[in-house]
Amino acid sequence: MLLSQHEMVKMRILLTGASGFIGGYLLEKLAELNHDLLNLDIAEKSVEECKARSVQISLMDRVALQKTVQEFNPEIVIHLAAHTNPPSERLSDYKVNYQGTENLVFALNNVVGLKNVVFISTQHVIAPGMSHAEPRVYKPLGVYGESKVLMEELIYKNAKFNFVVLRPTNVWGYGNLILETGIWSTLRKGRYFHSKSANCIRNFGYVENVVWQISEFATNWKDSYKSEIFYVGDENINQYEWLNAFSKAFGHGNLRMIPNVLLIAISKLGDLLEVMKVRFPLNSARYKNMITNNQVPIEKTFAAVGRGPFPLDVAVEKTVKLLAMRAINHDR
Repeated sequence: MLLSQHEMVKMRILLTGASGFIGGYLLEKLAELNHDLLNLDIAEKSVEECKARSVQISLMDRVALQKTVQEFNPEIVIHLAAHTNPPSERLSDYKVNYQGTENLVFALNNVVGLKNVVFISTQHVIAPGMSHAEPRVYKPLGVYGESKVLMEELIYKNAKFNFVVLRPTNVWGYGNLILETGIWSTLRKGRYFHSKSANCIRNFGYVENVVWQISEFATNWKDSYKSEIFYVGDENINQYEWLNAFSKAFGHGNLRMIPNVLLIAISKLGDLLEVMKVRFPLNSARYKNMITNNQVPIEKTFAAVGRGPFPLDVAVEKTVKLLAMRAINHDR
Protein backbone atom coordinates (compact mmCIF):
# COMPACT_ATOMS: atom_id res chain seq x y z
CA MET A 1 0.00 0.00 0.00
CA LEU A 2 1.32 3.46 -0.88
CA LEU A 3 2.21 5.69 2.03
CA SER A 4 0.52 9.05 2.28
CA GLN A 5 2.34 12.16 1.13
CA HIS A 6 3.07 13.11 4.74
CA GLU A 7 4.41 9.65 5.61
CA MET A 8 6.57 9.21 2.52
CA VAL A 9 10.18 10.33 2.61
CA LYS A 10 10.94 12.82 -0.13
CA MET A 11 13.35 11.28 -2.63
CA ARG A 12 15.33 12.42 -5.66
CA ILE A 13 13.75 10.60 -8.58
CA LEU A 14 15.11 10.74 -12.11
CA LEU A 15 12.73 9.88 -14.93
CA THR A 16 13.37 9.50 -18.63
CA GLY A 17 10.72 9.97 -21.29
CA ALA A 18 8.00 11.29 -19.02
CA SER A 19 6.42 13.24 -21.88
CA GLY A 20 4.93 9.98 -23.16
CA PHE A 21 1.54 8.45 -22.38
CA ILE A 22 2.50 6.41 -19.31
CA GLY A 23 5.20 8.86 -18.27
CA GLY A 24 2.82 11.80 -18.11
CA TYR A 25 0.55 9.99 -15.67
CA LEU A 26 3.52 8.76 -13.63
CA LEU A 27 5.07 12.19 -13.36
CA GLU A 28 1.80 13.64 -12.12
CA LYS A 29 1.50 10.87 -9.52
CA LEU A 30 5.03 11.37 -8.20
CA ALA A 31 4.62 15.16 -8.20
CA GLU A 32 1.56 14.75 -5.96
CA LEU A 33 3.78 12.84 -3.52
CA ASN A 34 6.16 15.83 -3.40
CA HIS A 35 9.29 14.04 -4.55
CA ASP A 36 12.23 15.94 -6.02
CA LEU A 37 11.84 15.11 -9.72
CA LEU A 38 13.97 15.54 -12.81
CA ASN A 39 12.76 14.43 -16.23
CA LEU A 40 15.21 13.74 -19.05
CA ASP A 41 13.43 13.92 -22.38
CA ILE A 42 14.08 14.38 -26.07
CA ALA A 43 10.99 16.59 -26.15
CA GLU A 44 11.24 20.14 -24.86
CA LYS A 45 8.88 20.58 -21.92
CA SER A 46 8.38 23.39 -19.43
CA VAL A 47 8.11 22.84 -15.68
CA GLU A 48 4.40 23.72 -15.88
CA GLU A 49 3.81 21.17 -18.62
CA CYS A 50 5.56 18.22 -17.01
CA LYS A 51 5.17 19.15 -13.30
CA ALA A 52 8.92 18.75 -12.73
CA ARG A 53 12.26 20.11 -13.79
CA SER A 54 12.98 18.90 -17.28
CA VAL A 55 16.19 18.69 -19.28
CA GLN A 56 16.03 18.25 -23.03
CA ILE A 57 18.61 15.61 -23.78
CA SER A 58 19.16 12.57 -25.97
CA LEU A 59 20.10 9.29 -24.35
CA MET A 60 22.44 8.83 -27.31
CA ASP A 61 24.58 11.73 -26.02
CA ARG A 62 26.61 9.70 -23.57
CA VAL A 63 28.77 12.52 -22.26
CA ALA A 64 25.92 14.96 -21.62
CA LEU A 65 23.83 12.18 -20.10
CA GLN A 66 26.56 11.18 -17.66
CA LYS A 67 27.09 14.81 -16.62
CA THR A 68 23.38 15.44 -16.02
CA VAL A 69 22.92 12.21 -14.06
CA GLN A 70 25.94 12.90 -11.86
CA GLU A 71 24.79 16.45 -11.11
CA PHE A 72 21.31 15.33 -10.04
CA ASN A 73 22.64 12.31 -8.11
CA PRO A 74 19.33 10.37 -8.09
CA GLU A 75 18.26 7.93 -5.42
CA ILE A 76 15.66 6.33 -7.70
CA VAL A 77 15.48 6.13 -11.48
CA ILE A 78 12.48 5.19 -13.64
CA HIS A 79 13.49 4.70 -17.26
CA LEU A 80 10.59 4.98 -19.71
CA ALA A 81 12.19 6.71 -22.71
CA ALA A 82 11.82 4.68 -25.89
CA HIS A 83 11.22 5.03 -29.59
CA THR A 84 7.88 3.43 -30.48
CA ASN A 85 6.46 5.38 -33.42
CA PRO A 86 6.48 5.61 -36.32
CA PRO A 87 6.91 1.82 -36.70
CA SER A 88 9.89 0.65 -38.72
CA GLU A 89 11.33 -2.61 -40.04
CA ARG A 90 14.90 -1.45 -39.36
CA LEU A 91 16.36 -2.28 -35.96
CA SER A 92 18.70 0.71 -36.20
CA ASP A 93 15.69 3.05 -36.08
CA TYR A 94 15.12 1.81 -32.52
CA LYS A 95 18.72 2.09 -31.34
CA VAL A 96 17.83 4.56 -28.60
CA ASN A 97 15.89 1.69 -26.96
CA TYR A 98 19.03 -0.38 -26.46
CA GLN A 99 22.05 1.88 -27.01
CA GLY A 100 20.40 4.73 -25.16
CA THR A 101 19.56 2.41 -22.28
CA GLU A 102 23.13 1.11 -22.26
CA ASN A 103 24.39 4.70 -22.01
CA LEU A 104 22.06 5.30 -19.08
CA VAL A 105 23.22 2.13 -17.34
CA PHE A 106 26.87 3.16 -17.60
CA ALA A 107 26.00 6.61 -16.22
CA LEU A 108 24.09 5.10 -13.29
CA ASN A 109 26.88 2.67 -12.44
CA ASN A 110 28.80 5.68 -11.12
CA VAL A 111 26.04 7.14 -8.92
CA VAL A 112 27.04 6.57 -5.31
CA GLY A 113 23.69 7.10 -3.57
CA LEU A 114 21.56 5.17 -6.07
CA LYS A 115 19.03 2.90 -4.33
CA ASN A 116 17.18 1.24 -7.22
CA VAL A 117 16.22 1.57 -10.87
CA VAL A 118 12.99 0.62 -12.63
CA PHE A 119 13.36 -0.19 -16.31
CA ILE A 120 10.17 -0.09 -18.39
CA SER A 121 10.26 -2.67 -21.15
CA THR A 122 7.28 -4.16 -23.03
CA GLN A 123 5.20 -7.33 -23.22
CA HIS A 124 6.20 -7.47 -26.90
CA VAL A 125 9.52 -9.14 -26.06
CA ILE A 126 7.34 -12.27 -26.15
CA ALA A 127 4.77 -12.32 -28.96
CA PRO A 128 1.05 -13.02 -28.37
CA GLY A 129 0.26 -16.69 -28.22
CA MET A 130 3.72 -17.64 -26.95
CA SER A 131 4.54 -18.91 -23.47
CA HIS A 132 5.64 -16.46 -20.76
CA ALA A 133 6.78 -19.24 -18.42
CA GLU A 134 10.46 -18.38 -18.95
CA PRO A 135 10.65 -14.55 -19.02
CA ARG A 136 14.06 -14.43 -20.69
CA VAL A 137 13.29 -16.98 -23.39
CA TYR A 138 12.44 -14.30 -25.94
CA LYS A 139 10.21 -14.51 -29.00
CA PRO A 140 9.75 -10.82 -29.83
CA LEU A 141 6.86 -9.29 -31.72
CA GLY A 142 8.28 -7.15 -34.51
CA VAL A 143 11.41 -5.04 -34.63
CA TYR A 144 10.29 -2.89 -31.70
CA GLY A 145 10.01 -6.02 -29.56
CA GLU A 146 13.46 -7.08 -30.76
CA SER A 147 14.92 -3.72 -29.70
CA LYS A 148 13.49 -4.19 -26.22
CA VAL A 149 15.01 -7.68 -26.01
CA LEU A 150 18.40 -6.11 -26.66
CA MET A 151 17.61 -3.49 -24.03
CA GLU A 152 16.80 -6.07 -21.36
CA GLU A 153 19.88 -8.16 -22.07
CA LEU A 154 22.18 -5.12 -21.98
CA ILE A 155 20.74 -4.23 -18.58
CA TYR A 156 21.43 -7.70 -17.20
CA LYS A 157 24.92 -7.67 -18.66
CA ASN A 158 26.05 -4.23 -17.50
CA ALA A 159 24.04 -2.98 -14.51
CA LYS A 160 25.93 -2.84 -11.18
CA PHE A 161 22.99 -1.60 -9.11
CA ASN A 162 19.61 -2.82 -7.86
CA PHE A 163 17.08 -2.91 -10.67
CA VAL A 164 13.78 -4.41 -11.71
CA VAL A 165 12.38 -4.81 -15.25
CA LEU A 166 8.69 -4.06 -15.74
CA ARG A 167 6.75 -5.07 -18.84
CA PRO A 168 3.52 -3.08 -19.36
CA THR A 169 0.76 -5.00 -21.11
CA ASN A 170 -1.96 -3.34 -23.24
CA VAL A 171 -2.01 0.00 -21.42
CA TRP A 172 -5.13 2.07 -21.98
CA GLY A 173 -6.72 5.25 -20.74
CA TYR A 174 -7.41 8.82 -21.75
CA GLY A 175 -4.54 10.08 -23.86
CA ASN A 176 -3.85 6.82 -25.71
CA LEU A 177 -4.22 8.23 -29.22
CA ILE A 178 -3.89 4.84 -30.94
CA LEU A 179 -6.95 3.52 -29.12
CA GLU A 180 -8.83 6.81 -29.43
CA THR A 181 -8.49 6.87 -33.22
CA GLY A 182 -8.77 3.09 -33.56
CA ILE A 183 -10.96 0.65 -31.66
CA TRP A 184 -12.58 3.24 -29.38
CA SER A 185 -13.63 5.30 -32.40
CA THR A 186 -15.19 2.20 -33.97
CA LEU A 187 -16.97 1.32 -30.72
CA ARG A 188 -18.18 4.89 -30.18
CA LYS A 189 -19.74 4.92 -33.64
CA GLY A 190 -21.42 1.55 -33.00
CA ARG A 191 -19.58 -0.10 -35.90
CA TYR A 192 -17.85 -2.88 -34.00
CA PHE A 193 -18.88 -6.52 -34.40
CA HIS A 194 -17.49 -9.36 -32.28
CA SER A 195 -17.00 -12.96 -33.36
CA LYS A 196 -19.46 -15.42 -31.82
CA SER A 197 -16.70 -18.00 -31.46
CA ALA A 198 -13.92 -15.71 -30.19
CA ASN A 199 -12.87 -16.53 -26.64
CA CYS A 200 -9.63 -14.58 -26.42
CA ILE A 201 -8.01 -14.04 -23.02
CA ARG A 202 -5.69 -11.03 -22.87
CA ASN A 203 -4.24 -8.58 -20.39
CA PHE A 204 -5.21 -4.93 -20.30
CA GLY A 205 -3.78 -2.35 -17.91
CA TYR A 206 -5.60 0.86 -17.07
CA VAL A 207 -2.91 3.52 -17.11
CA GLU A 208 -3.51 4.81 -13.57
CA ASN A 209 -3.30 1.25 -12.24
CA VAL A 210 -0.09 0.63 -14.17
CA VAL A 211 1.38 3.89 -12.84
CA TRP A 212 0.35 2.91 -9.32
CA GLN A 213 2.24 -0.38 -9.70
CA ILE A 214 5.32 1.30 -11.18
CA SER A 215 5.34 3.79 -8.31
CA GLU A 216 5.12 0.95 -5.79
CA PHE A 217 8.09 -0.87 -7.29
CA ALA A 218 10.12 2.34 -7.41
CA THR A 219 9.39 3.95 -4.05
CA ASN A 220 8.72 0.93 -1.82
CA TRP A 221 11.69 -1.17 -2.91
CA LYS A 222 12.14 -4.71 -1.59
CA ASP A 223 15.16 -6.94 -2.08
CA SER A 224 12.89 -9.58 -3.61
CA TYR A 225 12.43 -7.28 -6.65
CA LYS A 226 16.16 -7.28 -7.46
CA SER A 227 16.88 -8.36 -11.07
CA GLU A 228 13.34 -9.72 -11.44
CA ILE A 229 10.88 -9.25 -14.31
CA PHE A 230 7.26 -8.31 -13.62
CA TYR A 231 4.35 -7.54 -15.92
CA VAL A 232 2.29 -4.49 -14.97
CA GLY A 233 -1.43 -4.40 -15.74
CA ASP A 234 -4.78 -5.63 -14.51
CA GLU A 235 -6.28 -9.12 -14.42
CA ASN A 236 -6.19 -11.39 -17.46
CA ILE A 237 -9.73 -11.21 -18.86
CA ASN A 238 -11.76 -12.23 -21.87
CA GLN A 239 -11.27 -9.53 -24.49
CA TYR A 240 -15.06 -9.44 -24.94
CA GLU A 241 -15.46 -8.20 -21.38
CA TRP A 242 -13.14 -5.22 -21.97
CA LEU A 243 -14.68 -4.30 -25.32
CA ASN A 244 -18.21 -4.75 -24.05
CA ALA A 245 -17.58 -2.41 -21.13
CA PHE A 246 -16.71 0.34 -23.61
CA SER A 247 -19.63 -0.49 -25.90
CA LYS A 248 -22.04 0.00 -23.00
CA ALA A 249 -20.26 3.12 -21.76
CA PHE A 250 -20.60 4.65 -25.25
CA GLY A 251 -24.35 3.97 -25.06
CA HIS A 252 -24.64 1.06 -27.50
CA GLY A 253 -25.40 -1.79 -25.11
CA ASN A 254 -23.82 -5.21 -25.45
CA LEU A 255 -21.58 -5.93 -28.42
CA ARG A 256 -23.22 -7.18 -31.58
CA MET A 257 -22.08 -10.69 -32.44
CA ILE A 258 -21.57 -12.16 -35.92
CA PRO A 259 -20.41 -15.59 -37.21
CA ASN A 260 -16.65 -16.01 -37.35
CA VAL A 261 -16.72 -16.91 -41.05
CA LEU A 262 -18.31 -13.56 -41.84
CA LEU A 263 -15.70 -11.74 -39.77
CA ILE A 264 -12.94 -13.48 -41.74
CA ALA A 265 -14.56 -12.40 -45.01
CA ILE A 266 -14.79 -8.80 -43.79
CA SER A 267 -11.12 -8.83 -42.75
CA LYS A 268 -10.15 -10.03 -46.25
CA LEU A 269 -12.16 -7.17 -47.70
CA GLY A 270 -10.26 -4.84 -45.40
CA ASP A 271 -6.95 -6.17 -46.77
CA LEU A 272 -8.11 -5.43 -50.31
CA LEU A 273 -9.26 -1.92 -49.44
CA GLU A 274 -5.91 -1.19 -47.74
CA VAL A 275 -4.12 -2.06 -50.98
CA MET A 276 -6.37 0.50 -52.64
CA LYS A 277 -5.40 3.05 -49.92
CA VAL A 278 -8.93 3.02 -48.44
CA ARG A 279 -9.18 3.07 -44.65
CA PHE A 280 -11.21 0.24 -43.13
CA PRO A 281 -11.61 -0.74 -39.46
CA LEU A 282 -10.75 -4.43 -39.92
CA ASN A 283 -8.04 -6.39 -41.72
CA SER A 284 -6.43 -9.81 -41.33
CA ALA A 285 -3.83 -8.54 -38.84
CA ARG A 286 -6.51 -7.04 -36.59
CA TYR A 287 -8.62 -10.17 -36.92
CA LYS A 288 -5.67 -12.29 -35.79
CA ASN A 289 -5.23 -9.94 -32.84
CA MET A 290 -8.89 -10.46 -31.93
CA ILE A 291 -8.55 -14.24 -31.69
CA THR A 292 -5.03 -14.67 -30.22
CA ASN A 293 -4.66 -15.29 -26.51
CA ASN A 294 -2.02 -13.31 -24.65
CA GLN A 295 -2.18 -14.08 -20.96
CA VAL A 296 0.72 -12.90 -18.81
CA PRO A 297 1.84 -14.02 -15.31
CA ILE A 298 0.27 -10.99 -13.65
CA GLU A 299 -0.33 -12.86 -10.38
CA LYS A 300 3.37 -12.47 -9.59
CA THR A 301 2.91 -8.69 -9.71
CA PHE A 302 -0.25 -8.79 -7.58
CA ALA A 303 1.65 -10.81 -4.94
CA ALA A 304 4.49 -8.27 -4.97
CA VAL A 305 2.70 -4.90 -5.02
CA GLY A 306 -1.02 -5.61 -5.38
CA ARG A 307 -3.70 -4.55 -7.83
CA GLY A 308 -4.26 -0.97 -8.90
CA PRO A 309 -7.02 1.04 -7.19
CA PHE A 310 -9.34 1.41 -10.21
CA PRO A 311 -11.71 -1.48 -11.13
CA LEU A 312 -12.61 -1.92 -14.80
CA ASP A 313 -16.04 -0.27 -14.69
CA VAL A 314 -14.72 2.82 -12.89
CA ALA A 315 -11.75 3.15 -15.22
CA VAL A 316 -13.92 2.80 -18.34
CA GLU A 317 -16.45 5.36 -17.07
CA LYS A 318 -13.67 7.82 -16.24
CA THR A 319 -12.03 7.38 -19.65
CA VAL A 320 -15.25 7.77 -21.63
CA LYS A 321 -16.21 10.90 -19.68
CA LEU A 322 -12.84 12.49 -20.42
CA LEU A 323 -13.16 11.60 -24.10
CA ALA A 324 -16.64 13.16 -24.18
CA MET A 325 -15.43 16.34 -22.44
CA ARG A 326 -12.64 16.77 -24.96
CA ALA A 327 -15.07 16.27 -27.85
CA ILE A 328 -17.36 18.98 -26.40
CA ASN A 329 -14.47 21.41 -25.98
CA HIS A 330 -13.26 20.66 -29.49
CA ASP A 331 -16.68 21.49 -30.95
CA ARG A 332 -16.88 24.88 -29.22
